[in-house]
Amino acid sequence: MSSTGDAVSAEATVTAQGRLAIPQKVREAAGFEAGVKVHLSVESDGVLRLETRTQKARRLRDTLAQQMDEDDTSLADELAEDRRAAAEQEGGG
Repeated sequence: MSSTGDAVSAEATVTAQGRLAIPQKVREAAGFEAGVKVHLSVESDGVLRLETRTQKARRLRDTLAQQMDEDDTSLADELAEDRRAAAEQEGGG
């Protein structure tokens, strides 16, 4: 088991049946309690991600909020502009 800053890591062995026991300190650091369902995904760089539904929702919400902050275009403003343009075309035609 090793710890670097806030990160906690440990080694585990995958059994022939594909099972993996997550060491206690890693479970505790990740907030995994007995009986919780964990979502697994493999990132594009091959990193395995394990997270609870709540953790995944929070991560996706944070990612979306960050992307929306980077894109200062308001969807409501875009829709209003499209409606104005359509109204002008109808009135001018």
